[in-house]
Amino acid sequence: MAFESLFARYDKLVLFDTETTGLLYSRDEIIEFAAVVVELVNGIPTITKEYDELVALAPGGFVPPKITELTGISTQDLREKGLPKTRVCRDIAEMFQGNTLLLAYNAHFDLSFLFYMLLRDGDPAILKGKDKLDL
Repeated sequence: MAFESLFARYDKLVLFDTETTGLLYSRDEIIEFAAVVVELVNGIPTITKEYDELVALAPGGFVPPKITELTGISTQDLREKGLPKTRVCRDIAEMFQGNTLLLAYNAHFDLSFLFYMLLRDGDPAILKGKDKLDL
């Protein structure tokens, strides 16, 4: 299937990735959310938005040393530069609105974390009815 053919079914594609404090979506947190929005512009798939933000930790949260080693993101980075989770959830809702296909590598992992963050700090209903594609 050609990439462009996805636009016969969807108005927008959102390719996204997360970095987290660990592997348990019910306990660990998203610490970085990155995405690109691709839409047809004059018949050509075009990146219309890029998003890459650190996400502030919950009170008392921290980044384990192994995660800092893997991602380069420290607890201090998140304290200084992390956006509030409610803000990131609003930004995600805006990107995901409409007839949108969600794409991610190991999508189940990222979507599980995303669902739990939205459940606590946003609206998980934005994921309902969205097709998802694991790359």
